Amino acid sequence: MRMAFIIPEDYYSACKKAAESFDGIHEVEFCFYKDYKEAPLIIDGRQKEWDGILFAGKAPYYYSLKRIKKETVWSFFPSEESTFLRALILAFNQGFRITDLSVDSYHRKMVEGALSDIGVPCGEDVFSIYRGDVTAQAYNDRAVEFHIKEIEEKHKKIVITRLNTVEKILKGEGIRTIHALPTFDMVRSQIIFLQKLVEETSGNLDNYLMIVVEMQTAAEYALMYSDEYQRMLHRNNILSYIYEYAQKLQGVVSEISQKEIHIITHKKFVEVQENIFDEFELLNHLAARFPYIFKIGIGSGSNLLETKRRAMKAAMKVAQYEGSNAYYLFGEDAGQFILPFVNEAKKCAGDEQVLYIARQCGFNVETVHRIQMYLHKKHNNIFTSKELAEHMKINIRSMNRILEKLEEKGFVNVIGQEAASGKKGRPGRLLRFDI
Repeated sequence: MRMAFIIPEDYYSACKKAAESFDGIHEVEFCFYKDYKEAPLIIDGRQKEWDGILFAGKAPYYYSLKRIKKETVWSFFPSEESTFLRALILAFNQGFRITDLSVDSYHRKMVEGALSDIGVPCGEDVFSIYRGDVTAQAYNDRAVEFHIKEIEEKHKKIVITRLNTVEKILKGEGIRTIHALPTFDMVRSQIIFLQKLVEETSGNLDNYLMIVVEMQTAAEYALMYSDEYQRMLHRNNILSYIYEYAQKLQGVVSEISQKEIHIITHKKFVEVQENIFDEFELLNHLAARFPYIFKIGIGSGSNLLETKRRAMKAAMKVAQYEGSNAYYLFGEDAGQFILPFVNEAKKCAGDEQVLYIARQCGFNVETVHRIQMYLHKKHNNIFTSKELAEHMKINIRSMNRILEKLEEKGFVNVIGQEAASGKKGRPGRLLRFDI
C-alpha cells in the first residue's frame, strides 16, 4: 500500500517506527505541516499518488474535507484514551494534580469516563477542557485563549494539548505544556485500519473478525485501589496487553469508552494465532491477571458492517451470563460460548489440591498448606509478597522465589500494585492465589 502521513514533525518518530514495523510492505511518504490549515495545500493535486492518507487528527482531516475533494481513502489518528492517559501520567510524574490541568481537543465524556474509571472526580470546577469546531479557521487561536484564561483566572498550571500549533504558542509564552502524541501501538493500528479501508474500497474483500471487549469491575475489587495514579497504571496495563494482542493478529484497536474496546482483524489471522474454541488467549490472559469481569463478543463476516453487527449481537448474548466469558457468532444463528481456562488444581479439593500444587511446583506440601491457611484466615486470596513472607517467617527473597514458581505454573497472578501510602520505595505487587 502506498500511503502518506500528513503530520507535524513531532509525530515523525512514532509514525516512522510504526511504519517500519511492517518490514517494508508499505510505501510511505511523510508530509509535514507547521499548522494543520496547511494540510489541504499539501495533498491537493497529489492524492492519487497514494492509496491512502493518514492525518494527525480530526482538525487537519475535517479541515481538508471542507476544502478539497476526497479522491482517495483518508483516515486520522483518533483522540483515544491511551494518548490522554499517557499525557496524564507525564503530568503526574511532574508533580501536577488533576485540578492543575487545562486540556483541549478530547471529548469531555471520554475524559470524564477515563478519570471516573480511576476514581477521580471530574466536574467543571475540577477539570477544564476545550473542544470547539475543529474546522474553524480560528480553532488554534481559541484553544490558546481558553488555556491562557484558565491559567490566569482559575490558576491552572499545565496544559495537555493534541494541537501542534497550540503547544508551540503556549511554550513560547512560558506555559508548561504536554503534547499528547500518538503511541506506537495506536499508529500501527491505524495503518492496519487504513489498509482495510483501501481493500474494501478496491473490492478486495476477505472474511473479517471483530472482538468486543467489555470490562466490568468485580464487586470484591471495587475498593482495591484508593490511589487514582495506581488505578490508572493498572488500566494502562490492560490497554497495553490488548494492543499487543491485536498486533499479533494484525488488527486495529478502537477505544470506544473507558470500559469497551474493539479489535478488528482478518479472520485468517485469528485462525493462525488461536484455536479460539479451545484456548482463547485473550480471554485467558485478561481473566487470570486483572481484577475485572471480561465480557467478550466475537463476530465474523464478509464485510466490516456485517462483522460489527454480529460482534455486537454476540456481546449482548454474553452479557446475560455471570463471570468472564466470550461468545463467538460466526453465522446468523451459529455460535458458541467460550469459557476461560481453569487450572486443574481448581478441580481438586482439600488435600488433593494441596498435593497437586506441591507436585507441580516442586514444593513440600507444608509450604502450600501454610499459604492456603493464611489466605483462608484472611478471607481474601489477594496479598503481597511482603505480608506473606512475614506470615511464613522467611525472608522476602525466598518468598519471591516461591511465588515466581507459583506464578510460572499459573497458581498465582499479578493483578496490580498497592495503593500509594506515602512510604518510600516502590509499591508492592498485588498478587492473587488463583485456585
